[in-house]
Amino acid sequence: MKNYPALMQSLNSLGRVENVSVQRQDRADAQIDESNAPADVSIQVYSQGNIVTEESGLFATLRRTVAQSAGAITWSLRMIGVAIAFLAPWVIAIVALIWITRRVIRSRQSRS
Repeated sequence: MKNYPALMQSLNSLGRVENVSVQRQDRADAQIDESNAPADVSIQVYSQGNIVTEESGLFATLRRTVAQSAGAITWSLRMIGVAIAFLAPWVIAIVALIWITRRVIRSRQSRS
């Protein structure tokens, strides 16, 4: 019985305690030490599980969605950078070729 409060406190940390019954059978002719008297304790603990876990709640879902969106945008920007890095030399070469061709055509027309 001296451990009863500590026992109940540790059981309360597991869930909601229901239907607690404590039975003692004392002998009428015996001297009883109340702190060390044996007792039968019957306890039912009720613990309701989470319907929505922390990993699948609203805020966790929003956080994952925003993180995935940011990742997708970053990936898209990286691919645009790769495309520009690939195409830029070709565009510069074509523009330079057109400019040189026009200069040559103009110089020939001015001679004639």
